[in-house]
Amino acid sequence: DYEIGNISNAYSRSLNKQSKFKESIRISEEALRYIKKAKLFPLEVNALKNLANAYAGVGNYLKAYELSNAYSKGRDVLFEEEKTKAVFELETQYETEKKEREILVQRAQIAENELKIERKNLMIMAFV
Repeated sequence: DYEIGNISNAYSRSLNKQSKFKESIRISEEALRYIKKAKLFPLEVNALKNLANAYAGVGNYLKAYELSNAYSKGRDVLFEEEKTKAVFELETQYETEKKEREILVQRAQIAENELKIERKNLMIMAFV
């Protein structure tokens, strides 16, 4: 379903560039069936854009406007998802670096403590 939807979107976009708007509408609507069946929201947003352009090409501006609004809303949702994902990735990276820094500080403290113990042992050995 993903491949059919993706290829159909690309074909529809190509048909729009060739001003074959009616065929583009047919292909985009067929693509939407596969895309919705597979729940592929990013591809659905692309199909809506193709349909909006095709309907504008045939002069059905009301339908083009409706689809363009749906495309804009979908694009905004995708942008928000990407932004949220990026924030979580940055938080994870920050927390990881923070923990790594804490580990390095702890290792340095352990090394200092071992050095102190070793010095004390050497003093005791020298004294004995």
